[in-house]
Amino acid sequence: MPFRTTVNMISLQENYSKVNAISNIQPLPSGKIGDYMPYAKVLNMQRSRKRNAEKMLSVVNSSEFKNYADYIHALFTGEHLLANSGTSNHFVAENLQTATGESYTGFGSWTVTSSSLDYAYLKAKSKKSRKAITHALELCKAYLAVNKIKAYKHFLTFTQPTLIGVNLRDTFAVADYAWSLFRKRKVFVENIYGAVITEEFTLGNRYKSENRAWSVETDGYHAHRHLIVFGKWLDVELLKVDWTECLEIAAAKFGHRLKFPTKNGYAVVNRKTVWSDDNAVAELGKYICKSSTFDELPASEIIQVEQALQGKRMLQTFGQCNKRVGTKAGDAHLDKTSVIDGEQSQKIVTVNENKVRKNYLKVIFQEKLESRGLEHAQIYLRRELAKRRQWRIDDFLERFPSALVTDLNGNQFRGAECIPKWEMEVSTRAELNNY
Repeated sequence: MPFRTTVNMISLQENYSKVNAISNIQPLPSGKIGDYMPYAKVLNMQRSRKRNAEKMLSVVNSSEFKNYADYIHALFTGEHLLANSGTSNHFVAENLQTATGESYTGFGSWTVTSSSLDYAYLKAKSKKSRKAITHALELCKAYLAVNKIKAYKHFLTFTQPTLIGVNLRDTFAVADYAWSLFRKRKVFVENIYGAVITEEFTLGNRYKSENRAWSVETDGYHAHRHLIVFGKWLDVELLKVDWTECLEIAAAKFGHRLKFPTKNGYAVVNRKTVWSDDNAVAELGKYICKSSTFDELPASEIIQVEQALQGKRMLQTFGQCNKRVGTKAGDAHLDKTSVIDGEQSQKIVTVNENKVRKNYLKVIFQEKLESRGLEHAQIYLRRELAKRRQWRIDDFLERFPSALVTDLNGNQFRGAECIPKWEMEVSTRAELNNY
């Protein structure tokens, strides 16, 4: 299928009939649209948000919380996700222009939560991570060039055996402690000049091959780390030995016992040579944005997974790459889809977030909940998000004056310099007639 193509809105709606059945997405407006991909992706975004919100809220009242703050956080996150899954919050923007004059079509969301269950938040977080990774690699390259050091670039993956029946927070605790030991080992310290590290978890593939639902009691969480490193030539076998020892120490500390189902009895460590920095950065950054894992989680696990990821650093640096980047991902994002010389390019534009106070919605939501009940808290949340959405629409059209924005309700917003296509056609015909 071509990356950029003009399709009929009715045909597109038929292709996503399953999405409508799951998420109650409103029918798209009839007529032709610009690009297929932005609409396909924005529909997927709304489906993911609504599904995760419904999972979250379905178990909030039936779950036992250790403290009241956890209950408030889970309830607010679910309601916030549900409010953000509305059709008026998702849009496709055409006629956008970069500083260099490049034209593109993109999709986005006016408001998002700060939860890892939010597809839009993950996309913004992934963009921020890719910038930080690129900056960290450049720091290390500059150090190597100044000191005239020859270094190899490796892409490493350190895996941890799955802990069956253990929740994600405790699985991360073992992995994090093991890594804190390993990064001090001689094999790592003396051979690595700099590294960028991302942490990921998956659900494994066993439940898929057995054609059944995933469960923590039967499958567990599979945690692993991915690294881009500058260093000497690395002996993978030595890495495996030290990494396995660190995992065993960490597991014993938290009262677990690991089994290594490999022929040599060691944990799996993979190494690849990095030939392209751009590809390596994209590969490392994508692990920050894997919403499919959350989509497959059962409702019973969704709250503890969200809590385990809240505030967790999924990106770290080491050695000469260890310098923080002062970039800030906006609360709303626009995923930019463009074609350059026939090749696919993905970029993101963030919306100014300076006027939004951190945690403001959550604090007032809790006050309304405790004083007047859940219904009034929900009304307040939706009203505030509507105000914020309107501010962002105005801000966006000011930044992109030629933009034509269409939300999934069919509402359109035009920038000051936007000329509708039919007016352009009439103007062109008039000019030809005069000529």
